[in-house]
Amino acid sequence: TANVVLSDEQTGTITASTGITVTINTPGQNAELTFNGSAGQSASVLLSNSTFPGGCYSLMLSILNPDGSTLASTSMCGQGNDALSAVTLPSTGTYTVAIAPQNGGMGTTNVTLSLQ
Repeated sequence: TANVVLSDEQTGTITASTGITVTINTPGQNAELTFNGSAGQSASVLLSNSTFPGGCYSLMLSILNPDGSTLASTSMCGQGNDALSAVTLPSTGTYTVAIAPQNGGMGTTNVTLSLQ
């Protein structure tokens, strides 16, 4: 026998320079926050006050291109503050900040997007 828990991704929008709090309270759940970007803009993401358990490599943070492919990704420590360094957006469109806790981790983090 097995217990199976299905959960939807947490979705929403994020605005540059305005922080948003993400809470993952179901193992295996991820968060996807969309934003509009223009070709040539520089984008970076800061996670702060993170409470996810585990050491480094306990969170994956990515920026996804408008077609869903990965523009940039990094493995992060679960607790504290960490960032995805600036990347140049290759085209104009709707991008996604994806937060994926590893190993069923649950917690909260503040997410801040910077666009220049």
